[in-house]
Amino acid sequence: MFLTVSGLTKIYGDKKVVDNVSFEAEKGSITCILGPSGSGKTTILRCLGGFENPESGNVIIDNREILSLSPEERPISTVFQSYGLFPHKSVIENTIYGLKFKKVTRKEAIKEGQEILEIVGLKGYDNRRINQLSGGEQQRVALARSLVVKPNLLLLDEPFSNLDAKLKLVMREEIQKIQKTFNITTIFVTHDQEDAFSVADQIILMNKGRIEQISSPMDIYNYPKGEFPLQFIGRSNIKSTNEKVEFVRPEEIKLHDNPKENTMEGIIEKRVFKGAIVEYHISTKDANLIAIELSKDKVYNEGSIVYLEFEYKVIM
Repeated sequence: MFLTVSGLTKIYGDKKVVDNVSFEAEKGSITCILGPSGSGKTTILRCLGGFENPESGNVIIDNREILSLSPEERPISTVFQSYGLFPHKSVIENTIYGLKFKKVTRKEAIKEGQEILEIVGLKGYDNRRINQLSGGEQQRVALARSLVVKPNLLLLDEPFSNLDAKLKLVMREEIQKIQKTFNITTIFVTHDQEDAFSVADQIILMNKGRIEQISSPMDIYNYPKGEFPLQFIGRSNIKSTNEKVEFVRPEEIKLHDNPKENTMEGIIEKRVFKGAIVEYHISTKDANLIAIELSKDKVYNEGSIVYLEFEYKVIM
């Protein structure tokens, strides 16, 4: 395995912010550390990058233990949430900044910097100032600065949080394209499930310093392992008894005009139009449920009687 993290623990005062965290990542993969605020996800990233010293644990990258190394010695680059660019330097000066620690001549550094800027879509931006760039362009400069030093591991801290909705979609695709071009193992931190589902090969779901589940995006959505993953990931209709917890996702409920075998009668209490989908809040004799259907299909009115076809799944 290219990256192995074992028993990573970080304590602030009397609180374990990261509690015995272990995971692996294959070379060239994208891993997302997902979780709510305070779950320990950014602290893990900072421990990997060398900006925090864990109380215990081990991190091996390409068969090399790295926790004893300083941040400058680690084969890792980090793109911070704030990007950390130098406003008084030009785009090319920001891009090649890390090369001055690697005994690269300025001429060669500029050549390598220009090559990286072309890959990230900033060809010809060499002499622009940072305050002349859009948020997406600044993020590309931060990526170029991290990639030019040829790291083995790329760390991204909330890479899409400073971007508007449309630019976020563009940058998700850009980061995936750049990551595949360099075949670089990447770990990114986010609290946004849509970012995680869109980009990651595997998701590490954190809660209160511990890992709740490690799965592919599809598996963590369809097969949550415990109540926290079920509650945190997506939306669900949940039925709990003393013996088990069952759930059904809103999109798995099919609505019909007429009763069929194994359908449940309900009345639509509320309808919410969301563009591509319509969300229905439905009351039945047993429960209040939320169902989602495509808006191009038949749209039901509030007060309509419908018949629900679905099957609960038992939480793993």
